[in-house]
Amino acid sequence: MRQMNYARGLMSENKTKQQIAIDAGFSISTARVPQLIENKKGFKLAAASIAGEAGNTAMQLMYELQTRDLKQMDNKTLLRCLDVLSKNVERFASLV
Repeated sequence: MRQMNYARGLMSENKTKQQIAIDAGFSISTARVPQLIENKKGFKLAAASIAGEAGNTAMQLMYELQTRDLKQMDNKTLLRCLDVLSKNVERFASLV
């Protein structure tokens, strides 16, 4: 459960890995060395699960956008959606 909470916490841009680990329930000494968490099989499985969920959500969003007339949406909204999706995919791709 801690590995899952840590993996979900990595989506936050406002916290350091150390703070995310502490919030997930890891000790301060473990939190100081994130590799101790990230090299474990449990974390890799949690990250892969979250990446799969993110991929499914991205596909649903893509299909929804394909059914809409994108010309009706302003560029700011489209770019914000693209930015959020790409940041999350990039984060999890580097972990898995």
